[in-house]
Amino acid sequence: MSEKQDLIKRLLEMQTQFIAWEHDGGIDGAEYYNTDKIKAYRDEYAELSDKLINMAHADKGSLRE
Repeated sequence: MSEKQDLIKRLLEMQTQFIAWEHDGGIDGAEYYNTDKIKAYRDEYAELSDKLINMAHADKGSLRE
């Protein structure tokens, strides 16, 4: 699997995990932004998605603004 596919797979796994947290009553949308409860999750997701966006721009030869 390519690095891009691995990133997409991990991001989808993380989204599924977050949805499960919401459904289990463990976290809601407001807590996501107002607590450090899932800071590591947010940081990893932001880092991976940023990397994926940069790879997509590099593939297309476009610039990210």
